[in-house]
Amino acid sequence: MAVEKTNSTSSLAEVIDR
Repeated sequence: MAVEKTNSTSSLAEVIDR
């Protein structure tokens, strides 16, 4: 998971994309 991402939305998007 992208913990470095401050934007929760971006993090979720990346997690879903992966």
